[in-house]
Amino acid sequence: MREKAIEKIPYLTLPGTDPDGRVEYIGRTTWRNIGHERHIILEVYKNDRDSMQVPVVRYAATKEDWGIYYPETGHWSRKRIDSYLFGTGMCWYDEMINRHVTWGEMQEENRLYSAEDLSRIQKFFGTKIWKEEHWWEYFSRNEETVKQKRTERKMERKRSRIAERDRNTPVLDEERLLKWADANIFRQRHYLYYKKRGRYADLCCSACGGVYSGAWKEGESYESGFGRSVREAELNINDLFVGEHDAAAVLRAAVHPIAICAIDSVTVNIGNSVKATMRLTSKGKIQIKKTKVSEDMVEG
Repeated sequence: MREKAIEKIPYLTLPGTDPDGRVEYIGRTTWRNIGHERHIILEVYKNDRDSMQVPVVRYAATKEDWGIYYPETGHWSRKRIDSYLFGTGMCWYDEMINRHVTWGEMQEENRLYSAEDLSRIQKFFGTKIWKEEHWWEYFSRNEETVKQKRTERKMERKRSRIAERDRNTPVLDEERLLKWADANIFRQRHYLYYKKRGRYADLCCSACGGVYSGAWKEGESYESGFGRSVREAELNINDLFVGEHDAAAVLRAAVHPIAICAIDSVTVNIGNSVKATMRLTSKGKIQIKKTKVSEDMVEG
């Protein structure tokens, strides 16, 4: 939007006022070619003999942009034409007057100077609205179209950047990556994670990433017998501790859901005359209690 060029255009002025006392604002329109682009200029005047020379607002629009110029302050705005009062008022209304305006009142208070002004608007935008008396909807529809086009262009630029980044990113060596994960993350050991949810359980394999869900306990209804089922975990946490382990080994083992079975607690010797007792709380957390001279309570 070439704001300086639009400001230099002489005002259309208002040839006369409307005798209807309900009319507060009168709009006039014209076409202008600015920067090799067709613009429609809407000037809104107060229906008052003292306000016929300078408009309240000058609204300029193209098929790709719009802007609102306030001659009294010399400022530009990108607000919607009917944005004031949550879409029930016009951008040229006095914001100091806080009142609710209905669609009927807007139709009575805002009129175009002549039928040529309405025809000029219709030819420029080429759209249809439900009621021609609500002529400002032509501008509002154009604003919505412009915003939608901008959003689509923004998303297209984002997709292009992602595609370019994807093209320029070298392909990972899958075999090398899997070997690194086995050596550094799983330490050459994989687990079948088992987590209960009521009478259901979820199983996840750390080797292939597969997930399987099913019922480990029979339901009371007849239909429950037709769903997928899984076996209840039979591995006891005692099986993971043979001999002595350090504290880090105990904590690593404690985070594996498969290690949690229906036992009250388990106590293991973690060295240096320290024993660790692990139990499953009612909230599903693993509680570890280390015993030596003093007692330390840690929840994980």
